[in-house]
Amino acid sequence: MGRLLIRLIGLILLFTGLYFFGQNIIFVSGYYIPFSNRLPATVAVLAIMAGAFTLVFFRREASNFGWILLGIGIVLVFFSGGVFFRSTK
Repeated sequence: MGRLLIRLIGLILLFTGLYFFGQNIIFVSGYYIPFSNRLPATVAVLAIMAGAFTLVFFRREASNFGWILLGIGIVLVFFSGGVFFRSTK
């Protein structure tokens, strides 16, 4: 019972932290012309899709590759300029 309670408290704290962190993030979108100046956004979406596909369908063979693709995709989301952090003052 003790381990279950600790895991439940940890899960609640994780989601609470993600909620408060998410309050200071702004996602923007705009007019999009494929392969113009928004190439990192296109590559980010493709990397996240390929990483998720790899993790779902090739879990045993290429799980490390899938996690690498997901990481690259998340980093490129921030480089594409579509995510801004609100100041906390």
